[in-house]
Amino acid sequence: MLFGDPRTFAIEIYHEPSSVDSRGFGRMCLHTSNKTIGDIFENHCSLHDAIARITTSASNIDSLWHDEFQGKDDQEIFKILDEYLYIGDHALWPCYGHFDFLTNSGEQFDDTKTFLYRSPLTDQLHLLYQCSSEPPASSSFPTNSFLESANGLKHWFQHEISKPPARLYPVDPFESEKA
Repeated sequence: MLFGDPRTFAIEIYHEPSSVDSRGFGRMCLHTSNKTIGDIFENHCSLHDAIARITTSASNIDSLWHDEFQGKDDQEIFKILDEYLYIGDHALWPCYGHFDFLTNSGEQFDDTKTFLYRSPLTDQLHLLYQCSSEPPASSSFPTNSFLESANGLKHWFQHEISKPPARLYPVDPFESEKA
């Protein structure tokens, strides 16, 4: 499934339950400005944490700004958040933790740091990311494109995990004779 437009912001996701108890596992990545973030080829990853973070960010969209960001570019804001949340004093999580986006949210985002903030002047969201050893980069897109993608994802995922589990193994031809 693809929610959104990869030229601005989209979430690509596939549900791959491999057993009755593994609903909510699959593949996932983000597309923004034709850049892919996350590994769509990493199979059978838990999707729960990443989806929870996306829907929480969508619900709290108006809190994704801090006055300390005023007058700073995306690279400077990435450096501030990285220092406050991952390099320096981790006691700053209560104040800045909500800017952390999908870092450590599943195997599909291993080796990736992501932060999200909303510019109060332009109604644009800024996705700040660093994949592996690459330098930090960013992408901006309309807040509405993120909200539409997040909403579609939330409803799709709720439907997927509420489905009765499919029988994953062939029916035993001798099962009816055992009764």
